Amino acid sequence: MTFVAVRCPHCQSDQIVQRGKTARGTQRYLCQNTLCTKGSFRLDLPRKNAEDIATLVDVARLVLQAFIGTAPWDHRPLVRVLVGPVVDQGGEPDGIIAFLSSFPKQSTHSVGVQRQWCSHRGKVDNCQVGVFMGYVSRHDHAVLDCRLSLPEDWAWDAQRRAACPVPPEVRYHTRQEQCLEMRDAWRDQVPHG
Repeated sequence: MTFVAVRCPHCQSDQIVQRGKTARGTQRYLCQNTLCTKGSFRLDLPRKNAEDIATLVDVARLVLQAFIGTAPWDHRPLVRVLVGPVVDQGGEPDGIIAFLSSFPKQSTHSVGVQRQWCSHRGKVDNCQVGVFMGYVSRHDHAVLDCRLSLPEDWAWDAQRRAACPVPPEVRYHTRQEQCLEMRDAWRDQVPHG
């Protein structure tokens, strides 16, 4: 066994040794603090999925999935707090950009998934598409806002909307309309040309 410079996420002890690897090759660690109730843990997660994160923080996977997927929380206040420092440090008058990114999916049960252009794969495939507004300067870059592009088929399908669930106030907007909405929402806080 080799001593490594990490801390136990459960008891904060630095008495840690490497303890083999998982089937996926992720390093396991063992806390040697006799008062630690957990003992074994992993730190680096090559795949950031709910199961691996739940194992890392010792929470049931379904609880974490419910929190991420269906718990009602609004991300906009956090974004408002983070935009200020980005603008203060960047400060370019024409730094707003809009871009799309796709997220390949195997099933069609996640919100907005359907066969559409998947830029990630370079072909038409099952995916979700996000519309993003970023801020770029010669100093740095950051994503300021995002929207899930809800396909028109999804917007009018009450059964699909109820199964996911898609809030009733979410309506179909073209991707161009979503870009303009984000620009207008941040017009006062973010300099633009």
